[in-house]
Amino acid sequence: MSSHPRHCINGKFNAPLAVPSNSPHEDHHKCPECLQTADTWISTGLAGVTSGDPCTERQIPADVGAAKLAAFLGLRETGFEIPEYKGCQAATNSLRRVWGELMPEEVENPLDPIVCAFSAKYLPSLVSAYMQVPCVNGPYHAMLIGVLQSGYSAKYMRTPAGGELYSFYVAQLLGSPTVFPSPYMTGLLIFASYAYEYKSHMQPLSPVMLEKLKIWLRIQARHVLEAKQNSNTSSRRLKIKAKSSKGNPFSSISYDLASRTLSHVVSILHILDGNLRSEALQLSLTRRHVFNRFASIHAEEAGGSDSKKPRSRFECARCRTVVYCCREHQKLDWPDHKRRCFETNY
Repeated sequence: MSSHPRHCINGKFNAPLAVPSNSPHEDHHKCPECLQTADTWISTGLAGVTSGDPCTERQIPADVGAAKLAAFLGLRETGFEIPEYKGCQAATNSLRRVWGELMPEEVENPLDPIVCAFSAKYLPSLVSAYMQVPCVNGPYHAMLIGVLQSGYSAKYMRTPAGGELYSFYVAQLLGSPTVFPSPYMTGLLIFASYAYEYKSHMQPLSPVMLEKLKIWLRIQARHVLEAKQNSNTSSRRLKIKAKSSKGNPFSSISYDLASRTLSHVVSILHILDGNLRSEALQLSLTRRHVFNRFASIHAEEAGGSDSKKPRSRFECARCRTVVYCCREHQKLDWPDHKRRCFETNY
């Protein structure tokens, strides 16, 4: 077996954002060193400050890495103490450096053992800290969105606290007159996907808040479209005329970021209307990831004849973040899963 993990992304490799698994560009999601396919997740912008080779197995234990992240943020298993930072953006930049030292991939990997260990132990405290200091440029927002795609976050979102966090997040967004589109829009895309996926667990947004959110999103889409139409595509930088940029919070963002933001807005609106689009579906795959990988083996063994046959699901009794198609494959996956398996208090 290769020493490179399936999700490895070489330090020089920029994985595209939100590409569906059946995309014609699927070959782009390969590590150029080991040529293995990389799992594709939505990048939240937290990773990227790399300080090592992502294709090299890291020796730092997951719980030690998680403790370093928690110490930087002032988090404990129960409670937190917010450190004195020299500005929200400066603190977030420092957090990115700590993250890069521990996990030198260019795109956040929600299956990384350190992410799993941190989310299992400190996620409730992180949520509490974010609710006290919900600055979109701050480290608590960045960390929350950075780990929000992990299986442990998915488990948290299925608790009553998950619906409360979603409503709080939307309320913060609607209460901000000017919001830079990323990372707020990325976070909203992840939350909306969870709300759709776990509608039987999460308390939905109130009808009034839902309608306000849709109106807000359409306003953002109009701003982004205006920005793109007035952009200088040859330089790939937006150059908005003074008359057009009045009241437009996106007047200085890059052309590519404007395109990505517009794609996120469209995806969120589809999800809110009950249509989970393919790129958003990736956001809730951490719980299905192992199940789908092993279930495909059954289909191959049967020559594809039972690829659509319903299968029993066996949940890991300890972490409850992954499910399996059979006990045999659960045992087979244990040497790999045990690095990501932790008990939680939620």
